[in-house]
Amino acid sequence: MDSEAMVSEAMVNLDRLSQPSVVELARQGDLEAIAQWLNAYLMPQGVWARVATDRPHCLLILLEFDRLPDQERLVRFVCHRLCKLNSDAFGSVHILARF
Repeated sequence: MDSEAMVSEAMVNLDRLSQPSVVELARQGDLEAIAQWLNAYLMPQGVWARVATDRPHCLLILLEFDRLPDQERLVRFVCHRLCKLNSDAFGSVHILARF
């Protein structure tokens, strides 16, 4: 690898370090990041999450699926993941499901 390519690669790596991670953006209340973070775990299980707000500090999460999952387990999982964020950006969550 020539020196120009090495400098270019180093700059790309520095850009990645300076950008907030998906988890950090989710912690800050970024709705798209929250959805992306949840979907990384849910999509392999055939579940998709959409995230919005319906009033200040309240998340609205729509879960969609092709096959009916264990509802109690799914709600516990989503709540657990959101608690792990330890975010002050939201205080309550409404979870809706669509088959």
